[in-house]
Amino acid sequence: RTATDLVPVGMISIRAHIDLETIGEIPAAGCAVNDIAVGRITLGRSIAIDRYADHMATGCFILVDPISGATIAAGAVTNVVPAA
Repeated sequence: RTATDLVPVGMISIRAHIDLETIGEIPAAGCAVNDIAVGRITLGRSIAIDRYADHMATGCFILVDPISGATIAAGAVTNVVPAA
């Protein structure tokens, strides 16, 4: 879910966790409760979204469980790759 849209997720891949002591990345393939991770999310369709650094209000998102509607995670967009 973005500020104005609800979009199906195609794929999520986790690249690393953030070490809060060093602010460095530690390679990882998954994450658990309260982890801060760096990953890539592929969407089921194209959307309008901004990088968080460019526009905070439209550069963030939450992941929502499709069955319960509960929030699973929240994030900030650091890079956008246009659909081919």
